[in-house]
Amino acid sequence: MQEYHDLNEISLQERLERCDAELKGLSLVMNKLLKNIAVYSDFLEDELDGSVSGERYLDKLRHDVGQIKTVFSTISQDLESTVNDQEKVNLSSLLNAFYKRSRKLREVEDQNLVDDQEELIIQANMSHLSSVFMFMNSLLSKETPYALSVDKVNISQQEGLNDGVYYSIQMRSSDDINDYVPVNYDAEIFTQSDQQEMLFVLGALKRFSGALFCNETADQLSLQLLLPSMDYHAVGGQLDNDLTSVALQGTETILVVDDEDMIWDVLIENLQNLGYIVLLAENGLDAVEIYRENPGQIDLVILDMVMPEMNGREAFHELKKLDDEVKVLISSGFMAENEAGDLIKAGAAAFLRKPYRMIELARKLRELLKN
Repeated sequence: MQEYHDLNEISLQERLERCDAELKGLSLVMNKLLKNIAVYSDFLEDELDGSVSGERYLDKLRHDVGQIKTVFSTISQDLESTVNDQEKVNLSSLLNAFYKRSRKLREVEDQNLVDDQEELIIQANMSHLSSVFMFMNSLLSKETPYALSVDKVNISQQEGLNDGVYYSIQMRSSDDINDYVPVNYDAEIFTQSDQQEMLFVLGALKRFSGALFCNETADQLSLQLLLPSMDYHAVGGQLDNDLTSVALQGTETILVVDDEDMIWDVLIENLQNLGYIVLLAENGLDAVEIYRENPGQIDLVILDMVMPEMNGREAFHELKKLDDEVKVLISSGFMAENEAGDLIKAGAAAFLRKPYRMIELARKLRELLKN
């Protein structure tokens, strides 16, 4: 059984964001099931053929279904008013980062047809979209190679989608696959664990105004994800109109310490576009060694907390031993700001909770480096 998330290992804020997406997904699934029950009730009425007790139970069933519809209608309205945590994202950068990560999980030679130089702009939560990509990857056979591609398509009068221009992201097991059908929550390709994650995926895609489709032919699965496009100037993987501001640019050297390889390329590209020199360490042990080998050359360290070899807390104290004046920006999705209080007291410059918007990081860097 595929395991996706241990809720004990993510921050309260991230749990709440996941729950929001899962509730949206649950609302979509329940609305579809209720529509099916309504249809089945009509057929059942024809079969009862005058049975008084049968019709009485059918009336009770319709009454209960009506009550459930009312409850979920209220929930759906509340979910529509939740906080929007999305931002502009360069899809090509994120897809290329996803492909590099997925290669480590698969033994076959997949093919990446995404141009990493092309700007494909969407509005999304990058962390949630990354989870959607990894879910899609988990559904594909590890024995059958796929081709990852993205194209612009015009969508008109398609159920569940607004008319407009979309990016069609495909993971195809064969070149001649073009016909896709919507992925159902109860599809046979899903295990029980898949179905639980599917609630999150459906809810996340509803927030992005996107949709997931599949083609299952001769035991080979292909997937298509549709996401609405936007036309904005791109700065790296995450975008913000303010990122082009001279006030956010810098020339300092930053050491990024993080083991999330899917985020590396996007974050490094963003920082380099802002003018920074970027060094990368995959764990705390590497970070300490890189800092030791570059005395006086590193202006700031962005330090994740949960890593192999040496965690962020241990690495922080080792860095302080090397240089008591080291500037460390603690960044983690596994703790709240108040939980990082001991590190702040010990000399950490600041805390930034993951997932963060790039504009938040850019502003925080200038704030810390100016002081």
